[in-house]
Amino acid sequence: MEDAPSVSVIVPVWNGEATIGATIRSLLDQTYPRDAVQIIVVDNGSSDNTKKIVADFAGVLLLEQMKPGSYAARNKGLQKATGKYVAFTDADCIADRGWLAAAIPVLESDPAIGVLAGHIEVVPGAEGSRSAFLVERELSFKQKEAAQRSTCVTANWVSRRNLVEEAGGFNEKVKSGGDWILSSRLAASGHRIVYSADAVVRHPSRSGLFDLLKKRRRVAGGAWTRREVGLLRLVKAEVGGGLRKTLRVTRSPALRFSEKLTVVPIVLLMAAVSIGELLRLAAGGEPRRA
Repeated sequence: MEDAPSVSVIVPVWNGEATIGATIRSLLDQTYPRDAVQIIVVDNGSSDNTKKIVADFAGVLLLEQMKPGSYAARNKGLQKATGKYVAFTDADCIADRGWLAAAIPVLESDPAIGVLAGHIEVVPGAEGSRSAFLVERELSFKQKEAAQRSTCVTANWVSRRNLVEEAGGFNEKVKSGGDWILSSRLAASGHRIVYSADAVVRHPSRSGLFDLLKKRRRVAGGAWTRREVGLLRLVKAEVGGGLRKTLRVTRSPALRFSEKLTVVPIVLLMAAVSIGELLRLAAGGEPRRA
């Protein structure tokens, strides 16, 4: 690709020694011209060997952000980003070799695009349970649906850097939902959120029920922090969401009947945990980081 536009890839990481190496290797292995790609990894206060692993990769910029939260880490990366475009993924994801090569031409072709929401393929985690994989495959990271609602998640997000900066970057006050806030803000300013099936990132499923419930608590905390409605409406939304997800699972042609019997109770438990977390926060609790 001649005269390829420059792109900065930002990866926040917290205690990611088990996965960050593979993530970086997938970024170094892109078919997009290497000299047009800046890779920035932002350590968010890891206590394991994450920083040492990242430092061993030549050509990768390692930054530190001690303020807890992935959105604070992403904003730190933005401060050092030099690319015309900025791409985000997570520290446990594997980018397809053609990820950037598929994404950047789409953005180049239409200045009205605010965010390219690339496809996220859920794959079984290295030590993940079958039930956790099925839950997330059916219900998580639905980027096409998110783009239709003018939102995008940061596991696979590519934008013009100046648009993200002009919008003020990510909301650092939330531990979850900062991507929803920023993408919605960009859409409200007239920039479209466009889904791409060709710009692929693979995301491992959670390891099991405990990790699924941790995620639900974190997501509930994000909803509470950015709330525009009262507790009762948030609880009603969780109840409605749980019922809709249950219906989606029961109708899924990709699940056998026995798998549906496994997944449905987990979905209902996740909704119950979300409601419990909202009640805890309403009583004065603090949102959880993980």
